[in-house]
Amino acid sequence: MTSAMTPPVPVSATAETVYAAARPRLLQIRTLLSSAGKQSSLGSGFLVTADGLAITNYHVVSQYALEPATYRMEYATPDGAKGVLKLLAVDVTNDLAVVQLDKNDYPFFMFNPRAIDGSLPKGERMYAMGNPHDIGFTIVEGTYNNLVDKSYQERIHFSGAMNPGMSGGPTVSVDGRVIGINVAKRVGSDLVSFLVPACFGAALLDRARQALLDTPQGAQDLALTPEKTRVEIGKQLSAWQAALYKSCLSRVFGAPHLAHIKRQSRSPRGLAAGREPMLSKFPNRVRCSIQHNAIPRHGCLSATICKPARSKFRTATQKVLTSTRFNLPRFYRRTITSRGRAAEDANMSRKINAPRIL
Repeated sequence: MTSAMTPPVPVSATAETVYAAARPRLLQIRTLLSSAGKQSSLGSGFLVTADGLAITNYHVVSQYALEPATYRMEYATPDGAKGVLKLLAVDVTNDLAVVQLDKNDYPFFMFNPRAIDGSLPKGERMYAMGNPHDIGFTIVEGTYNNLVDKSYQERIHFSGAMNPGMSGGPTVSVDGRVIGINVAKRVGSDLVSFLVPACFGAALLDRARQALLDTPQGAQDLALTPEKTRVEIGKQLSAWQAALYKSCLSRVFGAPHLAHIKRQSRSPRGLAAGREPMLSKFPNRVRCSIQHNAIPRHGCLSATICKPARSKFRTATQKVLTSTRFNLPRFYRRTITSRGRAAEDANMSRKINAPRIL
């Protein structure tokens, strides 16, 4: 008598097909100490052009970007091929970088048009790929859950498992087109991961390709030096910080319940001369028109705003600062509160519970 046996659950045919097509386009990216050859960091990446351009996370290559004399970059393919990389472009605020391989004629990924224009439906099946913990390339099934709510930086909420080493890898749709780039996961939660939207990767790639066309010697002249990298990072962070200030001020001083906050000149001399009042760069130098505070005797209008307004400003600013936790560069988290004086609490930045980058 033959006992009835339940047939084994088959492996997902879709995931099998997606990975088989994606495998030759995947990369592991390593940063090594030049002197000892010791591995310092590792992540993943993926090819996006036939001439060897690839996308990864900035934090995967940041050590090399800032100290190329100390570190070197190399890539490894699933087939075991290795080679050197050149850093061509970075987007620090979105944690992206474009690198170039030393070989051509590789197959490459395309971006999903629906991901670029933001028309993906919630619940769409996606597949994240990368090399976690240097144990081999993997594919992980998950679902698309729109952009993260109340986040200053645009990040896709991916309901799937991610682990360190998968940073910079692609997350694709069923047809194998890129929807986002792996970047972080929520510590202490299950299957809460985050992706950089594909539109930012496509924009950085377009910028790098245009720069290659405009450079006579191609990648040789375009490769970022430490000086170029620091200048570019400074520009990007300054632009990001200016946008953050603008967002903070528009949420608070543009609100009807704070209409009594008016713009003041920084010096009484300017007011006496009848100059147009100007908004101070720092929010806590904006003075309240209701006479809760006296002008300091030394003449500087640095008196803090009134208590009710200050409380509301602190609340709104904290929300904005907290929303930046998604992939805000770690070395920059304290800068925005201490230099910008955007919040009165000097320890505000320590309260930001940032997801862990992979």
